[in-house]
Amino acid sequence: MTKIALLVLYLRIFKPALRAVNEIWVGIGFVLISHVAIAIAAIAIQVPKRGESWLVSGLKSGAGGGYVQKQATAVVAAQGVISSVTDFLVLCIPIRLVVGLHLPTGKKVGVYVIFMSGLM
Repeated sequence: MTKIALLVLYLRIFKPALRAVNEIWVGIGFVLISHVAIAIAAIAIQVPKRGESWLVSGLKSGAGGGYVQKQATAVVAAQGVISSVTDFLVLCIPIRLVVGLHLPTGKKVGVYVIFMSGLM
């Protein structure tokens, strides 16, 4: 929700730039779809199948470990990759727009620093 809130803020700030507005809406859509899909996948993997208890579904063994644990680890890894990609998306949209601003170098660096503070 934080990324979507930042992207909505960018919509208000960069409204005159049509290309940026389109990129922001694509970003909002990507964040929403990816997070909903990963939540559904996590639920589907971790909820016990018909006839199983919560304890048994967590203890199912595959080769080298629990099946549910391996699948959940894969979902978490996918979430991490998607989250990193969307972090850089949220950082790159305003940086690309700052390049085109007609500001003195010192002020432009200040604006860069404000937007790049998200890297911390």
